[in-house]
Amino acid sequence: MRIFSALGVKFIITFGLLSLVLGVFFGINFAYVFVYAVALTVLSYLIGDLFLLRGSNAVVAAIGDFGLSFFVLWVLLSSTIANAPVISSAFSGAVAVTIGEVVFHRLIRINNNVQGLNRRTPIQNKERYRMESAEEIDPRKKE
Repeated sequence: MRIFSALGVKFIITFGLLSLVLGVFFGINFAYVFVYAVALTVLSYLIGDLFLLRGSNAVVAAIGDFGLSFFVLWVLLSSTIANAPVISSAFSGAVAVTIGEVVFHRLIRINNNVQGLNRRTPIQNKERYRMESAEEIDPRKKE
C-alpha cells in the first residue's frame, strides 16, 4: 500500500462508519458527515498513524485515535449542528471510528509496505553486526 491508497482505505472506512452512525442513527446531513470524515482521516493519519502508531503499539494508537476522534467530532458537531445531541453522537462516532482504526492498523500490519508507517525497518547494513575475531588460543596445545 502506498500513502494515497492507505489514505483512501482509511477515508472509506471512516466515511462508511460515520455515515452509518451519524447519518443513520443521528440524522446528520450527508455533506457534514463527508466533511467530518475528511477531517478525521487527515488528522488521524497525521497524528494517530504517523506519530502514535509509529512510536508505540496498536493499543496506545487505538486509545489515542479514540480521544482524537471524540475531540474532533465534538468540536465539529458543536460548531456545525445546533440541535444535535453532541456528546452522545461524538462518543458513538468515536467508538465506530476507533473500531475502523483497529481494522486499518491490522491492514497496515498485513500489508507492511506503507511508507512512513513501518516501525521496524529491515536491516539494510548487515556489516554492523559482524565482529572482529582473533586467533583463538587452544589451552591443550603446548608451544
